[in-house]
Amino acid sequence: MPAPLLSVQNLGHRYRHRAELVLRDVSFDVGAGEAVAVVGRSGCGKSTLLHLIAGLAQPTAGTVHIHGEPVRKPSARWVVMFQQPLLYPWMTAFENTALGPRFAGRRREAPKLVGDLLALVNMADYAGTNVQRLSGGQQQRIALARSLAAQPEILMLDEPFSALDTFTRRALQVEVRAIAKRLGITLLLVTHDIDEAVLMADRALVMDARPGRIRADLAFHHLPDERAIDDPAVQFERGRLLAALGETTQAPQPGDFHQI
Repeated sequence: MPAPLLSVQNLGHRYRHRAELVLRDVSFDVGAGEAVAVVGRSGCGKSTLLHLIAGLAQPTAGTVHIHGEPVRKPSARWVVMFQQPLLYPWMTAFENTALGPRFAGRRREAPKLVGDLLALVNMADYAGTNVQRLSGGQQQRIALARSLAAQPEILMLDEPFSALDTFTRRALQVEVRAIAKRLGITLLLVTHDIDEAVLMADRALVMDARPGRIRADLAFHHLPDERAIDDPAVQFERGRLLAALGETTQAPQPGDFHQI
């Protein structure tokens, strides 16, 4: 077996001395190119876990390693997309996307790279548009292009589509997975949206709360790369995930697959 790209071992965290534990003994591995969803109710520590993995904070206990190296601070090798796009409103779509390459000293290659990325996220026609004139979904596409401009190995998503309407959210869920697979980027997604987890991930880590810990590691075996929410295979895996979360009394069985 190849060594995992990301390894989380016995992670624990509390925000203050003697405060209640937010996370306890969280351990899992993620392979290169894998798409993994961390799923659980609000308050179970999902976002805290993502921030610790990204090096935005240091854990109280345990370790995070990427390529066998301890994570001690943020890096351009792994990028976080948050719930809000966090764009500079006075800049154009092109200028926002080009920030990463320019800060990395790659100004000469920025025009072609940014042009290619805006085309990839279907925003090439808006390159010269000030981002405050764009819709929420369009702004998240620019935030995605900006994240990809850093050419990361891991893209971490902290419920970035939660504020969008259903149709825009569904389109971005499908497109982001397809883009990550095409570019060979590892996805780590935090969500409480069951449909989002099944549409975007290869497996789901189900979390309990108080303290946050992994209660189940559920691989999605029956799903194609291109998915639709009304696909019987997607509905089957959705039922398994609901059962793992304790939202239903019985998980679907393999024999139920063709009956859904």
